[in-house]
Amino acid sequence: MAEVRTWVEFLEEHSHAPEQKLAADGLQKCIEGTDIIIFVDDEISTGKTLCNMIAQLKVQYPVLERKKLVAVSILNRLSGEDEQRLRDLGMECEWLVKLPQEDYAAEMAKVQAYNPALLAQGADIFYERCSVNMECNPRSGVRIGRYFEEWELLSGKIYQQLDLDMYADTLVLGTEECMLPGLILGRELERRGAKVCFHATTRSPIGISDVQGYPIWKGWEIRSLYDESGARKNYIYDLQRYAQVIIVSDTFLPEQERIQSLLQVLKENGCGRIIYVGRSADV
Repeated sequence: MAEVRTWVEFLEEHSHAPEQKLAADGLQKCIEGTDIIIFVDDEISTGKTLCNMIAQLKVQYPVLERKKLVAVSILNRLSGEDEQRLRDLGMECEWLVKLPQEDYAAEMAKVQAYNPALLAQGADIFYERCSVNMECNPRSGVRIGRYFEEWELLSGKIYQQLDLDMYADTLVLGTEECMLPGLILGRELERRGAKVCFHATTRSPIGISDVQGYPIWKGWEIRSLYDESGARKNYIYDLQRYAQVIIVSDTFLPEQERIQSLLQVLKENGCGRIIYVGRSADV
């Protein structure tokens, strides 16, 4: 985001993308205007990333020392030692599922897994385009209620524009962290009687296996819509056949070569009509 003037940089050492940056324009005003700051993640495994982030935030915003800090996650794998390290930084933890302290690497060693497939480049695949004016950008800070309101309004407009088959199996597909807009659109379509599934691309490489009970049974490597160079890898897993697919992204209309690998994977899985909903270039 070229328009951002202030960044907070920290490391996510175990990640596929270890160098992380937080867009911090206006962050000090937000911090000063609240007593509680909540850090939300899908999984907290060791807490090292949180420790790194908090350390850098406290350097730039000393007022953080006087705030209540809470880490909220779906999964929590913290050991007692990890929890104590976070408590020493003033961080409380809340979660939905607490996983036992087991050697998950050893368990995975028993599973024969392979890497997501990379399809050979084929002929260009046709897809429809639908551009909408997106004013809210959660990456640079937005009031969550305003973000919901915008996408509830946009979802109605998108529905009117697309002339969808409401009786067909429909996939709404988010791109990387852009998931909430697709979820809101999917909910709007369900309200109108459509049969909808939601999915998203991800930057996380996950081993694939046909072992019974293993959750990731097929997957593909694709190009990111967010990277012009082509170096940033994305993945998509466990796709099925859908009569129509609506890709919902906060990127501008991607060049054909940037979206082509995703289109090929969708077609490889027997998907029919493909529509890209993205950001208008004039916003």
